[in-house]
Amino acid sequence: MADGFNSEEYHFCEMTIVAGGRPLAGALGIKYKITREVNHIYAKGRDPHARNKGKATYAGSLKLLQSEGQALEEAAPDGDVTKLTLKITVAYAPELGGTIKTDHIINVDFTDYEKGMFEGDTNMTIEMPFKAGKIKFNV
Repeated sequence: MADGFNSEEYHFCEMTIVAGGRPLAGALGIKYKITREVNHIYAKGRDPHARNKGKATYAGSLKLLQSEGQALEEAAPDGDVTKLTLKITVAYAPELGGTIKTDHIINVDFTDYEKGMFEGDTNMTIEMPFKAGKIKFNV
Protein backbone atom coordinates (compact mmCIF):
# COMPACT_ATOMS: atom_id res chain seq x y z
CA MET A 1 0.00 0.00 0.00
CA ALA A 2 1.12 3.50 -0.73
CA ASP A 3 1.63 5.94 2.12
CA GLY A 4 -1.40 8.10 2.82
CA PHE A 5 -3.95 5.47 1.72
CA ASN A 6 -7.21 6.14 3.52
CA SER A 7 -9.87 3.44 3.41
CA GLU A 8 -12.16 5.21 5.86
CA GLU A 9 -15.43 5.48 3.97
CA TYR A 10 -18.77 5.67 5.73
CA HIS A 11 -21.69 3.29 5.18
CA PHE A 12 -25.31 4.33 5.48
CA CYS A 13 -25.72 1.90 8.40
CA GLU A 14 -23.00 3.85 10.27
CA MET A 15 -24.93 7.12 10.08
CA THR A 16 -27.23 8.41 12.81
CA ILE A 17 -29.75 11.16 12.11
CA VAL A 18 -31.28 13.02 15.05
CA ALA A 19 -34.12 15.48 14.40
CA GLY A 20 -35.40 17.69 17.17
CA GLY A 21 -33.52 15.60 19.73
CA ARG A 22 -35.06 12.31 18.52
CA PRO A 23 -33.00 9.62 16.71
CA LEU A 24 -34.68 8.69 13.42
CA ALA A 25 -34.47 4.90 13.22
CA GLY A 26 -36.75 5.02 10.16
CA ALA A 27 -34.59 7.42 8.18
CA LEU A 28 -33.92 6.27 4.63
CA GLY A 29 -31.64 9.10 3.60
CA ILE A 30 -30.64 12.70 3.92
CA LYS A 31 -28.89 15.18 1.70
CA TYR A 32 -27.93 18.75 2.49
CA LYS A 33 -25.91 21.49 0.88
CA ILE A 34 -24.66 25.03 0.96
CA THR A 35 -25.12 27.18 -2.13
CA ARG A 36 -23.19 30.45 -2.27
CA GLU A 37 -23.59 33.32 -4.70
CA VAL A 38 -20.43 33.94 -6.68
CA ASN A 39 -20.44 37.12 -8.76
CA HIS A 40 -18.07 38.16 -11.50
CA ILE A 41 -16.83 41.73 -11.40
CA TYR A 42 -16.29 43.21 -14.85
CA ALA A 43 -14.26 46.16 -15.98
CA LYS A 44 -12.68 46.86 -19.36
CA GLY A 45 -12.82 43.83 -21.62
CA ARG A 46 -15.05 40.78 -21.90
CA ASP A 47 -13.59 38.66 -19.13
CA PRO A 48 -14.12 39.08 -15.41
CA HIS A 49 -11.44 40.97 -13.52
CA ALA A 50 -12.37 39.55 -10.13
CA ARG A 51 -15.07 37.69 -8.23
CA ASN A 52 -16.79 38.19 -4.94
CA LYS A 53 -18.78 35.80 -2.82
CA GLY A 54 -22.23 36.73 -1.64
CA LYS A 55 -25.00 35.20 0.39
CA ALA A 56 -25.24 31.55 1.28
CA THR A 57 -28.38 29.42 1.27
CA TYR A 58 -28.74 26.10 3.07
CA ALA A 59 -31.12 23.39 1.93
CA GLY A 60 -31.63 19.66 1.80
CA SER A 61 -34.05 16.79 1.91
CA LEU A 62 -34.89 14.10 4.43
CA LYS A 63 -36.39 10.76 3.37
CA LEU A 64 -38.30 8.80 6.00
CA LEU A 65 -40.49 5.78 6.52
CA GLN A 66 -44.13 6.70 7.09
CA SER A 67 -43.89 5.88 10.84
CA GLU A 68 -41.17 8.52 11.30
CA GLY A 69 -43.26 11.04 9.39
CA GLN A 70 -46.17 10.33 11.72
CA ALA A 71 -43.95 10.91 14.76
CA LEU A 72 -43.01 14.33 13.32
CA GLU A 73 -46.70 15.06 12.69
CA GLU A 74 -47.44 14.35 16.35
CA ALA A 75 -44.68 16.77 17.43
CA ALA A 76 -45.78 19.52 15.02
CA PRO A 77 -48.21 22.34 15.84
CA ASP A 78 -51.65 21.32 14.52
CA GLY A 79 -49.97 18.21 13.04
CA ASP A 80 -48.47 20.40 10.29
CA VAL A 81 -44.84 19.41 9.79
CA THR A 82 -44.21 22.57 7.76
CA LYS A 83 -44.75 24.57 11.00
CA LEU A 84 -41.86 22.81 12.75
CA THR A 85 -38.45 24.41 13.17
CA LEU A 86 -35.82 22.04 14.48
CA LYS A 87 -32.17 21.04 14.45
CA ILE A 88 -30.94 17.97 12.59
CA THR A 89 -27.68 16.34 13.61
CA VAL A 90 -26.02 13.82 11.32
CA ALA A 91 -23.23 11.71 12.81
CA TYR A 92 -21.04 9.35 10.82
CA ALA A 93 -19.47 6.76 13.14
CA PRO A 94 -17.55 3.84 11.64
CA GLU A 95 -18.37 0.50 13.30
CA LEU A 96 -14.76 -0.60 13.28
CA GLY A 97 -13.40 2.50 14.93
CA GLY A 98 -12.15 5.59 13.25
CA THR A 99 -13.11 9.21 13.33
CA ILE A 100 -16.66 10.26 14.16
CA LYS A 101 -17.81 13.17 11.99
CA THR A 102 -20.82 15.24 12.99
CA ASP A 103 -22.74 17.82 10.95
CA HIS A 104 -25.35 20.16 12.43
CA ILE A 105 -28.20 21.52 10.31
CA ILE A 106 -29.67 24.40 12.28
CA ASN A 107 -33.12 26.04 12.13
CA VAL A 108 -34.59 23.50 9.72
CA ASP A 109 -37.97 24.33 8.19
CA PHE A 110 -39.64 21.71 6.01
CA THR A 111 -41.03 23.26 2.84
CA ASP A 112 -43.07 20.25 1.64
CA TYR A 113 -44.68 17.24 3.27
CA GLU A 114 -46.28 14.77 0.88
CA LYS A 115 -47.71 11.33 1.54
CA GLY A 116 -48.71 8.78 -1.05
CA MET A 117 -48.55 5.16 -2.12
CA PHE A 118 -48.98 3.34 -5.39
CA GLU A 119 -50.07 -0.14 -6.37
CA GLY A 120 -47.32 -2.61 -5.62
CA ASP A 121 -45.71 -0.50 -2.90
CA THR A 122 -44.86 -2.49 0.21
CA ASN A 123 -44.30 0.57 2.39
CA MET A 124 -44.72 4.33 2.34
CA THR A 125 -41.79 6.71 2.15
CA ILE A 126 -41.94 10.45 2.70
CA GLU A 127 -39.46 12.87 1.15
CA MET A 128 -39.29 16.18 2.98
CA PRO A 129 -37.37 19.06 1.37
CA PHE A 130 -36.13 21.69 3.80
CA LYS A 131 -34.38 25.01 4.13
CA ALA A 132 -32.05 25.75 7.00
CA GLY A 133 -30.52 28.74 8.70
CA LYS A 134 -27.01 27.28 8.80
CA ILE A 135 -25.08 24.06 8.25
CA LYS A 136 -21.99 23.37 10.32
CA PHE A 137 -19.87 20.60 8.86
CA ASN A 138 -17.45 18.49 10.87
CA VAL A 139 -18.19 19.99 14.26
